[in-house]
This record gives sequence, structure tokens and C-alpha cells, in this order.
Amino acid sequence: MGYHPNRRLVLVDIENFLGAPVFDENTASGACCSITQTLNLNENDLVIIGTSHSANLFAAHYGWETARQVMQKGHDGADLALLEEMTDDLPKRFAEIVLVSGDGIFADRLAAMAQNGLAVTVLVGRGSLNRNLFSATQHIIKANLELAA
Repeated sequence: MGYHPNRRLVLVDIENFLGAPVFDENTASGACCSITQTLNLNENDLVIIGTSHSANLFAAHYGWETARQVMQKGHDGADLALLEEMTDDLPKRFAEIVLVSGDGIFADRLAAMAQNGLAVTVLVGRGSLNRNLFSATQHIIKANLELAA
């Protein structure tokens, strides 16, 4: 795979974005609209949604059918599933990584991605923004949550 100058990897911790441990497909669809509009997503972008249990996985799938879903059960399951997607070859494949989460567990990995030349953006929803993640991020955006209601 070669470098795509206009391609973004968008990693969505949908539970953090919504500020809710459980949600339905309508709420997931609202999150899709909010994130798509805020980031001006297009067909070049790869969107991966992380969840921590199967009910959310199915709601995310039906609420955002074009995104790929990953899941790990348990506390921080969505975070851990998304961290597995943050491989060292991302700077060779994408121009930018957008993390839709405020969780500090991503700070070190994002800082390493930025040091390797990948543009890093964090989109914050209802969840808070961890101080370490704030420090590791080049660009922070606050989502339009009216669409995600």
C-alpha cells in the first residue's frame, strides 16, 4: 500500500464520543452525522469504530454502515481495540489520523505517530479531553453534538 496524500484514518471511540456506555442505532446514526459533518468526511477516509460490548457493536453497525467496527470486551475495550489499529505503518498509508475520543490511553501512541510525520487531530464529543492527550495532539476540534442527540 502506498501513501495517500488526502486519506485520513478516523478512529472513533463512539462510547466516549457519546458519553454513554450503551446506545442504540439511532444514537449511533446521530454520531455518524455529527462526526461526518464536523470532519467533512469523504470516500477516501477510512472510519473504524471501537466498542466495548456486542450490543454497541450492532448499534454502531446499523447506525453507521460504511464504517468498520472493532470490539474488545471489558473496561477500556473500545480503546484497546482501537489501539490495535494504530500500527507503525500508518504514516506510510495516511496523511492524517483523527481520533474521536478524549481518553488519555491514546496519548503516547498519537505522540509517536506525530513524531513519525503523521498529522494528528482529536475530535472531542461529550467525553472529556485528557491532559496528556491534549499535549500529544496537534489539532483539537469540538464536535457539533446537536446532530448526535
